[in-house]
Amino acid sequence: MKSIGWLLLTVYLMVSCSKDGFDSDGYPDGKFRVLERQCFCWQLPADWSMNYTFNRDGNTLLVETLDEKGMVENVSSRTYGVKGDNITIDGREHTFKKNKDNLEITYLDDPRIADDELTLILKKS
Repeated sequence: MKSIGWLLLTVYLMVSCSKDGFDSDGYPDGKFRVLERQCFCWQLPADWSMNYTFNRDGNTLLVETLDEKGMVENVSSRTYGVKGDNITIDGREHTFKKNKDNLEITYLDDPRIADDELTLILKKS
């Protein structure tokens, strides 16, 4: 009877820990939806209805652009790599951090340019 209890507890902990969108190393894994953008950019699109799906097995990132009804309008595939708190997406450096249930990705901008600072806040879908 104790064995069944431990098995159920182990399965529960595995399932509950895997739903936050981060793998065992703390790297993003799974599907996230863009909640907010913080940008000092010039003339970006007003609508940022997007999903980001991180696949750690193949280091691929699918970016889905959604239409006004929430239906997938466009999908692009990108490569990414993670090292520490840095994530490189198609050769561009970003930092990422887990903030409660959210993922924050910040583009590492050129400090000489004042209008290229961008942070995306994503929530696990």
